[in-house]
Amino acid sequence: MDSVLKDWILPLVGVALAFLSIGMAIAYAKAGKADADRAQRVLDAVNQAVTTWQQKIIDSTVNMLNATPQVVQGRLAEERARAAHQILANLSGLITGLSNANPAAYSPQRLEVIQNTLTSLKEMLAELK
Repeated sequence: MDSVLKDWILPLVGVALAFLSIGMAIAYAKAGKADADRAQRVLDAVNQAVTTWQQKIIDSTVNMLNATPQVVQGRLAEERARAAHQILANLSGLITGLSNANPAAYSPQRLEVIQNTLTSLKEMLAELK
C-alpha cells in the first residue's frame, strides 16, 4: 500500500492540484477582467457626468458674459464699422467710375446728372470719414 500511495496516488494528486490551480487562475483572471470592465464603465459614466456638468457651467458663464451691455455695444460698434467700411468702399467705387466716365459718350443732360451725383457722393464720403 505504501508503494501504491507513493507511486500513484501522490503524483496523481499533484497533477490534479496543478490543473486545479490553473483552472482557478483562469477563473480569477476572468473575474478580474469583468471587474475591471465594470469599473471602467462606472468611471466613464462619472467622467461623462462631470464633463457635462462643467460644460453646462462654462456655456452658462459664456452666455452671461456675452449678454452684458459692454459686449453687446462692442459687437454693435464692430458691425457699424464693417457697414461703414463697406459703404465707403462702394462709394469710392462709384466715384471712381463716375470720374472716369467718357464725356463724349453721354448727352449733356446725362453728364450733368453724373456730375451732380459725383458731387453728392463725394460729400457723403467726406461725411462718413
